[in-house]
Amino acid sequence: MKKFILFFLFLLQIFIFTKSKVFNQNDSIWNSFVSLSIVKHFDFNLNEYHLILKKTEYINLVKKNNQYYNYYPFGISILVTPFLYFANLFDSDLESKMEQKSIKLDKLISAILISFSSILFFLICFEITSSNLKSLFLLFLFSFCTLNFSVLTRGLWQHTGLIFLYSILFYLILKEKNLFLISIILFCSYAVRPTSLLYLIFISVFLVFKFKKINFLFLGFIVLGINFYLNFEIFGNFIHPYYDFNKVSKSDRFMEAFLGNLISPSRGIFIYSPIFLFSFIGIYFKKKFEFLNLFDYSLILISISHLILISRNLNWWGGHSFGYRLMSDLIPVFIYFLIYYLKYVKINFLFFLFSVLTLISLGINLNGANNMNTYLWNLSPNNIDSNPERNWDYKDLQFLK
Repeated sequence: MKKFILFFLFLLQIFIFTKSKVFNQNDSIWNSFVSLSIVKHFDFNLNEYHLILKKTEYINLVKKNNQYYNYYPFGISILVTPFLYFANLFDSDLESKMEQKSIKLDKLISAILISFSSILFFLICFEITSSNLKSLFLLFLFSFCTLNFSVLTRGLWQHTGLIFLYSILFYLILKEKNLFLISIILFCSYAVRPTSLLYLIFISVFLVFKFKKINFLFLGFIVLGINFYLNFEIFGNFIHPYYDFNKVSKSDRFMEAFLGNLISPSRGIFIYSPIFLFSFIGIYFKKKFEFLNLFDYSLILISISHLILISRNLNWWGGHSFGYRLMSDLIPVFIYFLIYYLKYVKINFLFFLFSVLTLISLGINLNGANNMNTYLWNLSPNNIDSNPERNWDYKDLQFLK
């Protein structure tokens, strides 16, 4: 019965995510195109879409040896290639229809990835709390009170792939299963997005200390080697051009960005998902009633390091997006520690406050998922990239558009 309910919840979420009105293909525009290119031509270039490339004025592309490639990492495209393989089976002429179908495909694939991730967090919560009700509530928080609803299911973002991989990672670590698979997931995540290097480093160190072995990292290094080989073959460099750490070494607005990523009215993580404030209470409860283990400390260090890293980004607000997109890689961490708040929760004023913050988080992300004006805010009354001070304008709130 429980498996049937979880499958129903999985399908229900996919339906809600795909029927929500907003779509976004800014940075993620070519991800599914690359996947289909792998399926149809066994390569990563996009020359077969030359008419579409021209229409978009070659946005987000890199030209090497007269071949056009996605400027963003290939990891997410490789990750979702099986979906495009089956889509191509159902429609052998899909390649010629990608301009019309890519948006629906991207939304469907991202909805599947996030919905599957939510089921894993349900299982993680049940493992910790032994409560179906609390686990169901956590699934709701994960899926609908975070940017999983308003951003990561609006298009096939790198972050969408990371949430999927991290959810599997957290589940396997909690169950202490298959270190070799954990290693592969860690190194695959680095191919999806460069900031996942923090997860790779801290979680690897945690696993080595916990299990007193290092051989499980071997398969991960093979994945890394394949990644370096592809980059070298295509770009003539072992490092993908997007992985330019100069982006996070030249900012002279660190404190503004640091606070902005936390509390600015248009990009603050505690503004768009205020429920995450209770993750700190979850940490306190875990320390008080149990203890903080190496995994917990690893997650705390990842969170602090991630915040510092993206706050050094010249474009710390993440361009044309909704809310805390550049902080969204930490959603699994905040959700994980929320489990411990739910585990030891009592019906008191704090619970009432948490309920209010839940409704606020839901309302903000529901609007972000269904009202295209929240994205048009990035352009009107002027471009956010040219006028980043708008991130602090409390009279022009993005999430109320």
